[in-house]
Amino acid sequence: GRGEDVKWCALRLDTWNFSWGNKVVTRKATLLAVVCSASNNELVRTHTLVKGAITQIDIAPFKQYYLQHYGLMLVAKKKSAVKKDHKYRFLSCPKMAK
Repeated sequence: GRGEDVKWCALRLDTWNFSWGNKVVTRKATLLAVVCSASNNELVRTHTLVKGAITQIDIAPFKQYYLQHYGLMLVAKKKSAVKKDHKYRFLSCPKMAK
């Protein structure tokens, strides 16, 4: 009949397929946190995953790909080179860039 469409809700989104755009590779990675959501800060606090949200993921599958494909190990930069101001992380989020 009419209006009997079933709505499905994702109960758990702990792993997802993420792509590394400039390397053209997609791997299944663990979702760690929602860092920025342009629509509402409540979505960031509750870690609600919506379209366009900036997320933090586990990098291990991509490190493994890089090692296998290029033969080089990805190494993190020294912490002394990172600025103490944390605003630089959110420049890609339109709400935080103001």
